[in-house]
Amino acid sequence: MPQSSHSKEIESMDSARTTAGERTRIIWAIAAKDILDAIKNKTVITIVLGMAMMMLSAQAFPFLLKLSATPRAYVHDAGTPPGGTSPLISAMAEDGYYRITEVDSQQAMQAALADLNAEILGMVIPSGFEQMLESGAQGELEGYVVWSRRSAADKLAAEMELYLETLLHKPVRVETEGNLVYPPPEGATSQGMTATVLSLILVTTGGFLVPYLIFEEKQTHTMDALLVSPANASDITIGKALAGIVYCLVAMAVVLAFNYSNVVSWGTVTLAVLVGAFFAVGVGLLMGSGFETAQQVGAWSIIPIVLLMAPIMLTMLGNLPQVLESLLPWMPTIALAKLFLLSFSGSATLARALPDLAIVLAWTLPLYAAVIWIIRRSDR
Repeated sequence: MPQSSHSKEIESMDSARTTAGERTRIIWAIAAKDILDAIKNKTVITIVLGMAMMMLSAQAFPFLLKLSATPRAYVHDAGTPPGGTSPLISAMAEDGYYRITEVDSQQAMQAALADLNAEILGMVIPSGFEQMLESGAQGELEGYVVWSRRSAADKLAAEMELYLETLLHKPVRVETEGNLVYPPPEGATSQGMTATVLSLILVTTGGFLVPYLIFEEKQTHTMDALLVSPANASDITIGKALAGIVYCLVAMAVVLAFNYSNVVSWGTVTLAVLVGAFFAVGVGLLMGSGFETAQQVGAWSIIPIVLLMAPIMLTMLGNLPQVLESLLPWMPTIALAKLFLLSFSGSATLARALPDLAIVLAWTLPLYAAVIWIIRRSDR
């Protein structure tokens, strides 16, 4: 009796599901082998220790400076006209305990705090502050701290209150509740440098470690076994990519543990890490699939990494030709750094992140297409 079209349709769907299930198992087997090897070979531990030492070294110098630094404050007197002299600021400057920087607006004070990204108090003296003290009322000042140093707000406010009470011989309150300063989503700030470092760490982790995921298969001739197994070129690429992404995620987990206080939008930083890891691993897989010897991998892998770093280095120089100024935002490392910086700001939204996410993905997909093509050619 002929099989009904409905039965054939069901069998076709079951076959597709089986094939998809087999593909998933193959991909996971390839990825799991590399991940387990990385654990056994202590590659994961090396990544963790390497990133931790890098972050500790980067933070040691600022910490040592903070131990001996004179406390600083950025102060704006709203009751003093431009060009005028603020009695309180003059008294604080003359006393010399605090290193006082007077600014001409609240916006300028907040911009300075965001740029420095340090444990520094910003303060606004309201109009009529002196009259308030003369009347016997408690003086009220607005205190500001940058988002990344929010945990120090109460301490900075308490230190300033004690100092002003000693200086003025009258009680003063510095209110910091809700007065957080967020860095801008773009611009050359200290958070911009942090965002750049995160971008470069992702690219270098993928570019230097991932090539060996494919190269070692060639050296041990297990690539030949994979190619005659049920695994196809796409399965091998995806499996290797998953293992490489684990490398990148481990590195970024350590780095973000040291920089967690900068992050405002964890959703945006998660997207940046995942898309950036996808791109960095694609770069590493392309290099690993394109070279035949360890010497080639070691000698040539530095070139694409330098090329990817170059746009960021150029942006630091400034005063670039107009052509370069227009091209640089389309570079993947620049787009990735902008995503990290956006996650540090208080204005991160998916709509603002999408253009840079699209740029990174646009560079990424051709990398994987090239890797699959190279692996297929090696099967001939």
